[in-house]
Amino acid sequence: MPCNPSIGGTAKGHLVFEIDALGGVMGEMADKVTLQSRTLNLGKGAAVHSKRIQADRRKYQALMKHTLEKTENLRLVQAEIVSVEVDENKHVCGVMTHLGELWECSAVIIATGTHLGGRIFVGDVNYAAGPDGMLPANALTNSLLSLGVKMMRFKTGTPARVKRDTVNYAELELQPGEDNALPYSARTPADYLDGIEQI
Repeated sequence: MPCNPSIGGTAKGHLVFEIDALGGVMGEMADKVTLQSRTLNLGKGAAVHSKRIQADRRKYQALMKHTLEKTENLRLVQAEIVSVEVDENKHVCGVMTHLGELWECSAVIIATGTHLGGRIFVGDVNYAAGPDGMLPANALTNSLLSLGVKMMRFKTGTPARVKRDTVNYAELELQPGEDNALPYSARTPADYLDGIEQI
């Protein structure tokens, strides 16, 4: 989960419902870690109403990791992938780890988030980095570029961190969460927010 701990919004919110309909667990995990739920764009037509939650990102990570580890017929292996290997016909034949291991495969799904060619921008200063102080995936980036994959920069626009005691909260507008929010997952009880004091 990114440093902005939200799930949903105008585009992604619909996808979370669709993932749930196909048996995925993203919505179910999101419901379990909800800190606040709101429906966006209520002043517009129903087609653009969209659910967005603020989540406990550390709890989401732990729950999702545990769920994946307990999933039957799924083998998890952790390593940094530094290149996608192709044969003479440009067909994928494997991936190379940073330890020099070749893992043979016929297809690769790359879900890197903001790690590929990752950079942090702070004002006029920028430097190579991944999210949360992690390293950027520069070797994999270079491998994909060599295969002709076009790279584009994804700007997350993380807001500046503000020291709490420098904010005059009396001047701000309170945006409370919804009391009877629709859960993301059909497997989540309708009263899933009962007992949770939404921020």
